[in-house]
Amino acid sequence: MSPRLLPLLAAAVLASCGAEATVTPSPSPSIGEQSATPDPDEAQVPGAQNAAPATPAAAITSAACRSGDPLANVYHPTRLRVINACRTTGGTVVVIRHEDDGDYHVNIRPDDPSVLNAANVSDEGGALVVEIVPADEPGCTIGQPPRPSSGSYDYGHCTGANISPPLVGAHVFVTGPYVLDTAHGWMEIHSMWSVSTTAPTGLTSLPTNAPTAAPSSAQPPNPGDSKNCSDFPTYAAAKAWFDTYFPYYGDVAHLDGNHDGIPCESLPGAPSG
Repeated sequence: MSPRLLPLLAAAVLASCGAEATVTPSPSPSIGEQSATPDPDEAQVPGAQNAAPATPAAAITSAACRSGDPLANVYHPTRLRVINACRTTGGTVVVIRHEDDGDYHVNIRPDDPSVLNAANVSDEGGALVVEIVPADEPGCTIGQPPRPSSGSYDYGHCTGANISPPLVGAHVFVTGPYVLDTAHGWMEIHSMWSVSTTAPTGLTSLPTNAPTAAPSSAQPPNPGDSKNCSDFPTYAAAKAWFDTYFPYYGDVAHLDGNHDGIPCESLPGAPSG
């Protein structure tokens, strides 16, 4: 080989090696691609309707929002997936239950149904589940545990918020973290940081379909405790009567013995389970 060709050959070999060493980095997965990986907590209930609804474009928040961890003072917080760290939602109270774990469940029929998912509709009768945790309830000393820890249950420390459940039938505005409960599959406000019958101060926006106050003439007269389940031929008939008066007077005829929003469950056509 001619000595004059050696430098040219060496340059060609070095160029070839450099090309092989060049690695084009793979593009980082986008946020949407990362979210396609199932959250392990969502597998807690096989077959649960646990998809969060599309978040409305405008976050509806108020001055009642808290700073810091939105799931503070919630036991087993890993079961909840935060969708909005704070959200205000208006609606009518349909069910109130005091649970064994100390939480109050305050179910509301929301003005804006986009806050619901399929499990809210199928399992909660179209209601948004709202919870008051023991740390925010009246009767505990600020900074002290609201109730003793038990096993893996840690109830945090009392906040002094002194939040009591509203009345059934009241139209209220509730503020707190908007979450997906992966253990049940439905959407919640958990915990309720404030509740008011008027829109709280600092509210950024309201759903466009929030109801206006009905004229007093639209309210039906109180029927009193005038009906029994045996007076209705079907569940549909009982439910129609129940829904007519419940928003104004609650379960005035005591048709819903377990306060789950489903009256006369023994009648034909009532939801099973």
